[in-house]
Amino acid sequence: MGIVSKYVFPDVDGNFVIQKRFRERWYKYYENNKIAKVTPYEMRHTFVSVNCEMPEGLKKMVMGHSENMDTEGTYGHQKAGDLELAVQYIDAAFQKVIGREK
Repeated sequence: MGIVSKYVFPDVDGNFVIQKRFRERWYKYYENNKIAKVTPYEMRHTFVSVNCEMPEGLKKMVMGHSENMDTEGTYGHQKAGDLELAVQYIDAAFQKVIGREK
């Protein structure tokens, strides 16, 4: 329709669209483009989980969350390899404390 907007699925004037209308448009979009059925909330959860190492302030800015919103706790989920990554961080932290920095 040639609409220029900062929103992915804007109304006809390029403005913010209410959640119900957004969901309707999203469902039409993925059906027309043969994309796997996924809800907007599932996309938010995936985004936060995949970007778990992004600084919290940037994540909040991108997602539009307030300073006191627990973005990671609400949307983050464990991914394959996360525990191994945690072990690396823990090991590096203790090596630094005991003077054997890696």
